[in-house]
Amino acid sequence: MHEVQAFMAERQRRRDVGFLAMVGVMLVASAYAVIRSAYPPHRGYVTASGEIRAVDPATLRRQLRSGRLSKHEAAHWKRVGAGRQAPGRVP
Repeated sequence: MHEVQAFMAERQRRRDVGFLAMVGVMLVASAYAVIRSAYPPHRGYVTASGEIRAVDPATLRRQLRSGRLSKHEAAHWKRVGAGRQAPGRVP
């Protein structure tokens, strides 16, 4: 009977260690993801979530007509990309 209890205890211990190892791996992966998003790998690296671009004028007009966008918001999004446009391009 003691052998069965010892076997069950060892099995439970292995399960516990496996669970704690997986929790540790998940914590390390989460920390890596947070740090990587906070500090980009090289200068000039921009992720899609950090990029701010001007919105297409046709989209702005469509959003204004549907009432999903105010005139103030449309003016803001039109200005956002004004400084980044290529020279010679008319807004």
